[in-house]
Amino acid sequence: MKNRFTAGKLLATGGRHFRFSLARWKERRERVAMLRYFTQKPKEDGRTIIGKSLDYIGGLLLIWLAGFLVLLNLTGRPAASLAISLLLLTVQAAALKRILVRRQKRKEMQRGLWLAGQRFMDEIKLHPQQGFAVPIKDLLGNLPGFAGLNLRRGDDKKARWDEQIDIKGLFKGAPVGVKCLYQEGEQLVTPLAVSSFFNALNDAGLKNGLFITSGDFAVGVAQVTRQATRAGIKIMLVNRYGLIDLARQAGIGVFGEADHGVGKAKTESHRRLDTFVDTVFGSRKKVKSYFWCGLLLYGGYLLLKDTTTFSLIYLVFAVVNFLLGAGSLLFSRTLGQADPLTALEPRK
Repeated sequence: MKNRFTAGKLLATGGRHFRFSLARWKERRERVAMLRYFTQKPKEDGRTIIGKSLDYIGGLLLIWLAGFLVLLNLTGRPAASLAISLLLLTVQAAALKRILVRRQKRKEMQRGLWLAGQRFMDEIKLHPQQGFAVPIKDLLGNLPGFAGLNLRRGDDKKARWDEQIDIKGLFKGAPVGVKCLYQEGEQLVTPLAVSSFFNALNDAGLKNGLFITSGDFAVGVAQVTRQATRAGIKIMLVNRYGLIDLARQAGIGVFGEADHGVGKAKTESHRRLDTFVDTVFGSRKKVKSYFWCGLLLYGGYLLLKDTTTFSLIYLVFAVVNFLLGAGSLLFSRTLGQADPLTALEPRK
């Protein structure tokens, strides 16, 4: 139940035409990575500079040896294989160096995000239960789509159901109710608490709800949300890690103080690459087309492989089509990892 923030949100198109988007795929893959950074403390690298250098040289030698053996097996000429592999060694060295540098930057960003998440939760602990809804209201107010947020407390709570709804407002034009529950230690939100929130939304005539807690949710809560969905009410659960990620998206508190390397502007080349891949992985229909074309080309290869070397071209294009089809399927599955706010968007 560690990641209730993103678990169980399946992509539903409702019969509408759906196009894959590389930008959306990257965004949601990045969000899953951010949640993992918040939940896992980064490991310290105990290697010295000499140790890192030895690891780099050893890895480079293994890559060179593998390339040399492959070339030797293909050509059967040791001298030519050695010369070509040494020429490729410079490219391999530059590529490996770039990979290691990017990995180091990624680790630094992970540590920065983890420390920022810990500081944010320390700030949240300063607010008792009576005031927990106040920073949540400020947080949601800094997120795109929210408007008209009002705290429901004190004399404003005129009905019994209103005691379960701390914040009311609009999300992209749709009314939404928010429950804010502050928890300490390892306390878990019970299914009964979520069920009470569901009844409150139902009595208030609201079809969308956010249950935000500084703790986590117990087993059985997902069953309550499924029952609510069948009743026409969407309840999205946000635990402590989802709360940290919302704060990151809103850029409030510690996340507004420094740049953690997330959301940098894309270059023109990256935009062109995204557009190209969006075109290649255009829609679900293309998945079937790629696989059918791959099968036909592979059939052509089987028919001609004993008669001409031209059949190798059929085999190459068959493999390319299979890879394109697999890439489209990868997009479709990764896009299913939606965040709660996306699931609350009203259908057009």
